Amino acid sequence: METTVSVIVPVYDSVRFLKKCAGSVLGQSLSGLELILADDGSTDGSSALCRELAAQDKRVRVLELPHKGVSAARNAGLETARGRYIFFADSDDWLPPAALEGLLRRMEAEDAELCVGAARFIGVIHTRRVGPETAMSFDRADGESFLRLIEGLSRCTGPWGKLYCTELIRRHGLSFPERMAYGEDAVFLWRYLAKCRRAATAPEIAYCYSQLAPARASVRDHPALTQWQQEELRAYAELLAGLRLGAAADEALERRRTKLETDALRRAVTHGADSRPFLHKALWNAAAAAKRAMIYR
Repeated sequence: METTVSVIVPVYDSVRFLKKCAGSVLGQSLSGLELILADDGSTDGSSALCRELAAQDKRVRVLELPHKGVSAARNAGLETARGRYIFFADSDDWLPPAALEGLLRRMEAEDAELCVGAARFIGVIHTRRVGPETAMSFDRADGESFLRLIEGLSRCTGPWGKLYCTELIRRHGLSFPERMAYGEDAVFLWRYLAKCRRAATAPEIAYCYSQLAPARASVRDHPALTQWQQEELRAYAELLAGLRLGAAADEALERRRTKLETDALRRAVTHGADSRPFLHKALWNAAAAAKRAMIYR
């Protein structure tokens, strides 16, 4: 049977959550899928669990990798994927039973190269919905429409909850930047959209994002905040330039720059003394953003 969708899950020390994640993938209503568990040098028993899952279900493949980070794990999955489409999931999250079938149906109905589903963020106190409310399509030839898609996606740039075209990724040599410690998912998304002809949205929940697990990343692990900001802004600017929207693209880029500077300031403040050198830079950026806002108002 042809493999329709390859689900790539980077795994690192997530033995407590992995079985639920894998079960939600293998229990999908869609036939013809494979689950790629890219084990990023786990030390907590996750590696053994990956092998156990592969022994139980032939749709599971395990990549045993040295510890190089989530981007390297995802890239290894991309290199070996057999499916016509790619879906990413994190090892502590899970999928509703018909998620992949729904995304694929919309993808093929719209002749799209990207399909974006809604996600449910699950926290300790409450849950919230993130993502599209209606089924829509966006053609790159209509720059204003495509810009609305881009700015909608800028609120949630994670690679999960989206169905990608494997052929497009390989034709353009797209991958996650491994030298980036933070924001690599946004760079991948912007570069993918820069090559994407047509995209679609699906209002159904396609992903459940758990905020119950320990924090996945912190400024302590990723000190070069200004570096990843600049890298993402370059990718975002290149994407907008291709739409040839003039002032509208400039304004969208400025909004994204301000958002990243605000996020950097929030992270620096939240992590206190460990990020003191980066707090000064974040404050400087925030002041510059406020000055620009006064100039352009």
